[in-house]
Amino acid sequence: MTADDRSLLQAGWRTHLDLFVRKTFTTLTPGRQYQPNWHIEAMCHQLERIARGEINRLIITLPPRHLKSICTSVAFVAWCLGHQPHRQFLVASYGEALAAKHARDCRKILEQAWFRATFPTLRLDPRKNTDAEVLTTQGGGRRIGTPSGPATGFGADVLIIDDLMKAIDAHSPSELDRCWRFYSETLYSRLNDGERSAIVVIQQRLHEADLVGHLLEVGGFEHLNLPAIAVKDETFDLPRGRHHTRRRDDLLCPERQSREELESLRSRNGATIFEAQYQQNPTPPGGNLVRWDSFPTYDRPLPATTISMWSNPGIRRAL
Repeated sequence: MTADDRSLLQAGWRTHLDLFVRKTFTTLTPGRQYQPNWHIEAMCHQLERIARGEINRLIITLPPRHLKSICTSVAFVAWCLGHQPHRQFLVASYGEALAAKHARDCRKILEQAWFRATFPTLRLDPRKNTDAEVLTTQGGGRRIGTPSGPATGFGADVLIIDDLMKAIDAHSPSELDRCWRFYSETLYSRLNDGERSAIVVIQQRLHEADLVGHLLEVGGFEHLNLPAIAVKDETFDLPRGRHHTRRRDDLLCPERQSREELESLRSRNGATIFEAQYQQNPTPPGGNLVRWDSFPTYDRPLPATTISMWSNPGIRRAL
C-alpha cells in the first residue's frame, strides 16, 4: 500500500463513521467477513447527527445480532473522541461483564496504530486506562455505568444506553421499575448540560413498559426503528445524502437473518417475544385483542339514556 493509499483510507475513516465502523469490525474480529448493509449506514447517519450537534436525543431499536454495540458503544465513541478528545462519554449497560467488554473493545481501537495515525491529536492518559474508564489527556474519555455499580462522581457530554435490561427480566415489574429509576434518577443526572448533552438509547424492545416505551411516551427523541421484517414502506436517510427505501415485508438484513431463520425464531420463542425483540412491537400478554372480561354484564337491560350516551362519538372519545 502506498502512502497516498494510506492517506486516502485514513481520510475515509476520519470523515465517515460507516467506514470507521467497518475498520473497527475487522480489527476486533479478524477472520470474520464484514457484511455491509444499509441499516448500519442508517444508524451511522443518525449518530453523525448526534456528533455534529444537530440532534441530542436519539433512540435506535433493532433486533439482536445486527452490530448495534460495535456501531454505538465502541466505534462511535472512539470516532468522536478522535475528533474531540475532550468529550466525556458515559456508556451504560445492564451488567458489569457486558459493559467491560465494550470498554475493552473501545480501548483496543483507541490503541491501534491505524487509529493513532488517523487521529494524531488524541492522547490516552496512562493513569486512567482500565475496563471501567479510559481517559484522554485532554479531559475527555469513556466511562461505564451499570445498575449494580456506581455511576456518580463524573459527568457526561454524551450518555449512551446500550441494552439496560436483560431479556430474561423483561416481564418483571420490579426490574422494569429499577431500569427506569436508574435512568431517571442516576444516569440523567450525570449529563453535563441537561439541554445540550446528548442521549443515545439503543436496544431491542422487550416490553411495552421498557425504557424505550417510557421515553417514547415522554417524547423529545428521534426514533430510528428497524424491525426484522418491514411492516410498511419507509425511506431511510443514509450518509452522504443517500437514501434507502424499504418495502413492506423486506428483511432488515437477509445475510444476517434469513426469512427461514426468523420464522423459526417466531415458532420457537412465540409471537409475543418475536414481536418485541425482532419486530420492535411489544404487546401485552395475550396480544392486543379485546378481552371478553373487559365487558361488564347486567341483570337487566340498560336504560335508553345510557345506550344513547355510549352511541355518542364525542362522549366515547372523552372517555
